[in-house]
Amino acid sequence: MLATLAFLAPLLGLLGTVAGMIDAFGTIASHGGYATVTELSGGIYKSLLTTAAGLVVAAPTFVAYSYLSSRVNTMLHEMERAGIEIVHMLKDSEALTGIISFQQSPETQTGPREAHRDR
Repeated sequence: MLATLAFLAPLLGLLGTVAGMIDAFGTIASHGGYATVTELSGGIYKSLLTTAAGLVVAAPTFVAYSYLSSRVNTMLHEMERAGIEIVHMLKDSEALTGIISFQQSPETQTGPREAHRDR
């Protein structure tokens, strides 16, 4: 939401700038192509005011968004690292199979004497 507001505020300021310039040119058109500075200043004032308001809202909002985004990424990386460490701890605690087998062979289950008698 912060990112949307940070990117939308300058666009709204630009929209206000365009509206102010339309107002200024509308004043010129209504006076037959001639207008005084006083008559134009209302539209120009509106243009500058909306541009400034858009930037005043966008700049701190974008800073807040960047800060919170970096905090979330840091937490995400810490959680990922912790998960990898847990997986490694679980893997290290497993009994190794395939290298040494702890199952008894039929000869050791019956005993060496009984295995020789069967031969």
